[in-house]
Amino acid sequence: NPNYANFTIEAGQKLVVTAGTTIRCSGDFINNGTIEVRPGAEVTETTTISGSSGPSQGMAGIAHPGDAFAAASSGRYHYDITGIPRVVNGGEGGRRIPQNTVVTSFNSLRIGGGSGGGWTSGGLGGGLLKIYCRGAITNNGTIDADGLNGTTQTGGGGGGIVILASSTSVSSPAGSTISVAGGNGGSFPYGGSPGGGGGGIIGLFAPVITTGGSLNINGGIAQTATGSVSSNAYGGGGGGASGGNGGNGGSVSSTGLKNSGQNGLTGYVIERQVNPAYMMY
Repeated sequence: NPNYANFTIEAGQKLVVTAGTTIRCSGDFINNGTIEVRPGAEVTETTTISGSSGPSQGMAGIAHPGDAFAAASSGRYHYDITGIPRVVNGGEGGRRIPQNTVVTSFNSLRIGGGSGGGWTSGGLGGGLLKIYCRGAITNNGTIDADGLNGTTQTGGGGGGIVILASSTSVSSPAGSTISVAGGNGGSFPYGGSPGGGGGGIIGLFAPVITTGGSLNINGGIAQTATGSVSSNAYGGGGGGASGGNGGNGGSVSSTGLKNSGQNGLTGYVIERQVNPAYMMY
């Protein structure tokens, strides 16, 4: 979390930062190039769920919620859906961060969007970047904090979070981009498709705010599931949350029909024409 007087990223240059970075300037911050925010939240471990039969049997990854209010969950598993017919449920998508939480306490955010749920380690949540300046913040280039796409049976990561807070002004004019999109759900040939990650959050706080560029807060897309399974059945993992809820993973019917997961919901942009100095330090 570095501190500077004035900070400029020149055109054609890229600054890569880890999730949770806060850059502070006593003067102005200008981005004419690209800022890439690395993903943060991920599936950190797996747990063995035992049982002689039924949808509680198998291995499941444990998703990380990021700054979201609840983590995504993995789909369930059944080893013999034709011999013991029953519905195999998909995982639930993560629960979003309410707008009021960001408005009143954005300084408490720490990591970004949540990871997708599933049986593998894909679908990392988009990272968090906060830029706090007493002077002007100008984004003429690109800030990228998207959630990552899910891998096999894993939901997409929730979109990242970008907070630009200045005691003077924030500008992201025409030709610029801030992207905090949710990741797409992964593919899965043996069950329901995973859900998409919820779209992220862009927060702009300053006495003067100018926007005209692209602000991408889209949720991730769940792939379409087709056909059926005849033996082992898996529900798709839920998508991670951020500004929008993650999509639920697709289920498998008692007859083996594979169902599609849900898309992640759109995130949001917050613009508040205030002097946020009391929240920045």
